[in-house]
Amino acid sequence: MAIIGGMSWFYIPQNVFTSNHEDKFDFVSTGDEEQYPPLAKEDADIVLNFNEIEAKATEISTFEDRPGSGWYGDGVYDSGNAYEGQQSLQLISLDGKTVSSQYDSDIDFAGIDYLDMMVHVDNPLAYDTLAIDVGDKEFKGYYRYKFTNLSQGWNIVQISTDQFVAENKEGEKTTMTWEEAGSIRVLLMSRPNSIATVRFDMMQGLMKNEDLLNRLRLPRGSEYRMTLYSQYGQNRLAMRNNAMSMAAQLAEPRKVDNFILAATIWPQTEAPSGLFFRGNYNNGDGYYFTVAGDLGKEWTLQKKYAEGNDTILQGELNNESIIKNEPFGVMVETRGNVIKLYLRKSEEEQFTLLGEITDEEFTQGGVGVTVTGNGWSVFDDIRYKKL
Repeated sequence: MAIIGGMSWFYIPQNVFTSNHEDKFDFVSTGDEEQYPPLAKEDADIVLNFNEIEAKATEISTFEDRPGSGWYGDGVYDSGNAYEGQQSLQLISLDGKTVSSQYDSDIDFAGIDYLDMMVHVDNPLAYDTLAIDVGDKEFKGYYRYKFTNLSQGWNIVQISTDQFVAENKEGEKTTMTWEEAGSIRVLLMSRPNSIATVRFDMMQGLMKNEDLLNRLRLPRGSEYRMTLYSQYGQNRLAMRNNAMSMAAQLAEPRKVDNFILAATIWPQTEAPSGLFFRGNYNNGDGYYFTVAGDLGKEWTLQKKYAEGNDTILQGELNNESIIKNEPFGVMVETRGNVIKLYLRKSEEEQFTLLGEITDEEFTQGGVGVTVTGNGWSVFDDIRYKKL
């Protein structure tokens, strides 16, 4: 049974279910929508603000160097398209030509677990090879990572040093160690009869953040998909994905049934993002309440289980579309088999009830946040209360 409201159209797949809102929310009548206040910090059992977690990063390059210093080679500084600051590094390849740019650094690469950066792609289909190398200054020996699954526009990329492949100029595996590395090179080769343009910004080296990993859980081997991200002077959680579903589950609580879960999201791409609940982060089973990314209006409630994925509730927002980097809030409430979904477009607004449904597939599990599809979003202010 399902009810959907707060949309530009109305859909009832089965029998109408009229819920008893009980005494938890103060009901505010606004005509055709039901509105509810957010879960207050003082009422929440858990409040996770990522600015409280220390970022463990080493700056490699902000790409704010003057021409003639910093990066050298075929790249040029682009002041017309930068993710942060005044400029980025741009590479343009024509008709299969290989272009590259190099940066010599005194950073101790042996102490770095991840390379983190922003990568902008004009057309993902235009390039044949896009890679980053870390090696000695002559690049007789180096470690290479080839970028895949990049979307059009800006992508947040975090690469574990374990993902690099050791090579040398002759194409054989190098005997060079990370302790000997002193330079970074980015390389681009377009497809024949194509023009490929790529930009880089905000490059840094990251160490494993045990504080962050102690608070959130990802499937083994996927830890590199989340990182602390500096936004407007605040540390927040950045999470990216290139698969069907990826969830970061709070370390605690592990198995809960009735609760309220809320978070604030800054979408960065067209990929949907939202809340994961009554789930298992290891196999991905559970409920996924997601809202469309940049320029989208759709929201969905899906459940993933051994037999596959089902969309059990969906709709469209009845106001303007979601906009990149403009925050919105999501909230879910579960009581028994009844699930209620809420959204607000700004911190000044109340939450609007999008819809509710009765479903008995999952009765308990972990809670967290999710990005589905190919893209990334920024999260903060995750609040949880057991009912």
